[in-house]
Amino acid sequence: MEPQELDQAIEELEIRLERLRALYEQYFLGIEKIEPTVARKDVDRRLYLLRREKIRNTARRFKLQTIIQRYNTFQQYWQRICREIENGTYKRHRLRAERVQGPSDLLTIATRRRFGREREQSSAPPPPEPAATPVSGEAARPHTVPSPAPAAAIPSNGRRGAQPPPPPKRRPAGNPPPAAVPPKTGAGPVGAHALRELHARLVAASRAANRPAVSFETVEKTVKATEAALRAKHANRRILFDVVLKDGKPALKPIVR
Repeated sequence: MEPQELDQAIEELEIRLERLRALYEQYFLGIEKIEPTVARKDVDRRLYLLRREKIRNTARRFKLQTIIQRYNTFQQYWQRICREIENGTYKRHRLRAERVQGPSDLLTIATRRRFGREREQSSAPPPPEPAATPVSGEAARPHTVPSPAPAAAIPSNGRRGAQPPPPPKRRPAGNPPPAAVPPKTGAGPVGAHALRELHARLVAASRAANRPAVSFETVEKTVKATEAALRAKHANRRILFDVVLKDGKPALKPIVR
């Protein structure tokens, strides 16, 4: 293969790989209904033909190796997400199923078991307080309360002397005082990790829909403003955000639980 043809083939492979990545993102978002296997086989065929060529130019060989490594990384990511979709544990599909049917009506067995474990963990009682450690030696001996002093003798004028105060009540050694129960509070604001994950999903959806990407500062400002408005109405409820397609445009949708 001539050098010009080789450069053109490598450039075409890079374009096809980017197109394949966009198709998989559309498939994960629910825009495409089936996995893009035809486009993936085309990329595999082009990689097979280029690997058979003996590339003597270092720049061309480095560019091809970079594309191959990138494709291998994409393959691992696609395989993991497809396995989660088959098992019914993919986060986007699980949230969509919660909004439509509810956690108790999901169809897959793995998802039912997962929600059952989460409910058991949330309803489990707190662990008991540790018992007091027994001590040995002089400290292990029972403490005896001294008997009260006898009443004072009645003087000749008929008045009784002052009685000594009763001994204080002692708490048993095995029963520690009950711990204070913290008051229940509402859900906290959206954290920085959740904001970055939400921004990454919005950027991927914008690329798949051929829309300009939104900056992280804009997403953070929109989420905080929407969350503050909803927090005034729903103080003790959890507020989440999801990426949806509205009239063909990716947008942020608040979810109140």
